[in-house]
Amino acid sequence: MDIKGAYLNGILKEKVYMKQPEGYDDGTGCICLLIKTLYGLKQASREWNHEFDSKIRKHGYAHLQSDPCIYMWHIGEDFAIIAVWVDDLLIFATMIDLQDKARMDVTKEWCYDPGPYY
Repeated sequence: MDIKGAYLNGILKEKVYMKQPEGYDDGTGCICLLIKTLYGLKQASREWNHEFDSKIRKHGYAHLQSDPCIYMWHIGEDFAIIAVWVDDLLIFATMIDLQDKARMDVTKEWCYDPGPYY
């Protein structure tokens, strides 16, 4: 799965100002105070990671201690795994229903591009 606009989901913790974007400049010389992250900001990847972690944990997933980019949800001996690489996800599960659950948990929080193999 590919999360569309992942880096646009992070909330900035510090004040970041920018000039009005090209094509949106109204000629006033005003600057913009950013609330959310943008692609290209050095904070964007870290804030996206915090966003993903907090929202996926709400659905009962926990990351592995050995790799914080691997999340697991289990019931009995069955489980679903979400592997995260920047804004791309791989989903593995012992049952198709659990794979569907993991996909729905992600879909509830973010828009995604299922890609050509979905």
